[in-house]
Amino acid sequence: MVLPTRCHARCLPGRLVFACLAVAGVHAQADEVMLKNGDRITGRVLRKADGILSVDTGYAGKLEIKWDEVSGLTTDEPVKVILPDDSGVDAKLGASAEGHARLQTGLTPAPIDLPLDRIVYIKPTPVQWGKGVRFGGRVNLGASTTSGNTDSRRLHADAELRWRSRVNRYILDGEINEGEDGGKRTVSNWRAGGEYNYFFRPKNFFYTRATLEHDEFKDIDLRSTLGAGLGYQIFDTDRVQLSVQGGLDYVNVERAVADDESYPAAGWGLRYEQQLFGGKAVLFHAQDGFWSLEQAEDVILRTRTGLRFPLAEGLAASAQVNIDWDNDPPPGRKSTDVATILGLGYGW
Repeated sequence: MVLPTRCHARCLPGRLVFACLAVAGVHAQADEVMLKNGDRITGRVLRKADGILSVDTGYAGKLEIKWDEVSGLTTDEPVKVILPDDSGVDAKLGASAEGHARLQTGLTPAPIDLPLDRIVYIKPTPVQWGKGVRFGGRVNLGASTTSGNTDSRRLHADAELRWRSRVNRYILDGEINEGEDGGKRTVSNWRAGGEYNYFFRPKNFFYTRATLEHDEFKDIDLRSTLGAGLGYQIFDTDRVQLSVQGGLDYVNVERAVADDESYPAAGWGLRYEQQLFGGKAVLFHAQDGFWSLEQAEDVILRTRTGLRFPLAEGLAASAQVNIDWDNDPPPGRKSTDVATILGLGYGW
């Protein structure tokens, strides 16, 4: 029993040295972010995009730092860097003067000193670099039925498809609602729309859009809109997306009972999604509006607001409120329709 004890004592210093070297090696491999307030953050740089630098610290999880607060940055390994002229280079970032980074590319014998405000992306996605596309979509279903003293049925379905490259974005969406109460139809409407965005700058885009809509109980046999304008993508990250847009639209309404109408309109739109509670919920709001340029009382507003709760891979439960408002409805019709929908959806 004595021999193992002596061996353990003899081996202990070596093990301590090895452990210290291992810890030092891990620390040496960490990237480092220097902030303007003098703080230093070590970890692994994940990405720089939309004015935010994401760093995985390990000890404090993922941190998101405003790029304007960064005074310097070093990386242990080469990273992809995108510059304002859309050129990309694989470079190891080194310490330099405050507000600058030293790029060692391996293509030039001497490092390149570069102001931090000229770095557009670090480790960009294929879409951000213009080398790929992103395709996604979702389908949501909601239904309810009652029987006995009251017989009623409700069905709701909506879907959205998105295709995005660096400069192009296509959006197709639609929804349908059907319902009856006591064997009598009480809800019957559908809507389909499409939009194209061309990004002439990273956050500025030109858009064209069109919609078709039918609603039996609002005396809308067919309402069509066609428009174009300018938009601004305020945020476009995994955590939050927000865009606004405005322009001119042409609205044409064919009615079953009242007179048909058509007019040019000032149009606007807003799209907002944000993860809450670390991705356990998603808050969303979509809004489209049309304000007649011929009669100020003609205003149409459509909003979709709610929460999605991820359940499993791709599956999510949702609760939302749909509001459709027509400030000048036909005689005998109400101006506002409100629907509360609970559904189950799949996204990809």
